[in-house]
Amino acid sequence: MEALIEDTELEFELQEIYLTGKQWLADLAFLDNEHVFLTKLLAGEKNAARHIEEGLHSAMLEQHDLHKDILHFINKIEQLIVVPGAVIGLSLIDDLISLQIRVGGALLAMKDLKLALTGIRRAA
Repeated sequence: MEALIEDTELEFELQEIYLTGKQWLADLAFLDNEHVFLTKLLAGEKNAARHIEEGLHSAMLEQHDLHKDILHFINKIEQLIVVPGAVIGLSLIDDLISLQIRVGGALLAMKDLKLALTGIRRAA
């Protein structure tokens, strides 16, 4: 990916946003690993609550959708960096904020599921 933007400050900001998208993908990879771990842990639990299993399944589906949306966002950023004369719209900011909120929500949801599972294991 070779940048063609002549405005170095804009190019820097777009590259920062691009790297943010890459970090989100790393966060989702972490969540995938957590999901596998918790699923295995739940499989061994006799007293596993159904809501935790459903929460894990729901989190997995959201992470899958989020992964696709982040890849789409990163592709848009790449085009803004490398395509001469690409137009930057306000929707870029909306997309950035929306994805940022969704990634934060996914991380918090996994934390909540882990805490719920810890509570079940302590009660057993």
